[in-house]
Amino acid sequence: DLRQAILLAKGRAGSAVLADDLVLLGDLLHARGDPLAAARAFDAAHAVRPDRLRAVGLAARSLIAAGRFRDAGERLDRYLAEASPAPGK
Repeated sequence: DLRQAILLAKGRAGSAVLADDLVLLGDLLHARGDPLAAARAFDAAHAVRPDRLRAVGLAARSLIAAGRFRDAGERLDRYLAEASPAPGK
C-alpha cells in the first residue's frame, strides 16, 4: 500500500524513496480528479528532496487543473529559478 510506504519512509530525512512515493501518489491523485491533493503531494516531494524539481512542474500542472493559476505561476517561477544555472556556471 502506497500510503503505508509513505508513512514508513517519513522518518528518513531526505529519503529518495519517500520523494518518489509522494510523486507517485500525486500522479494517482491527479488522475483520480483531486488536483489540489496532488499538488500537496508534489510539494511534499519537493520539500523532502529539493533535487526532485520535476515535482514542482507537476504541482503547477495540478494547480492549473484546479484553476489555481496564481499558485501555478508561483510554482513555475520556482521551477525556472531552480532549473536555471547560476551565473558563471
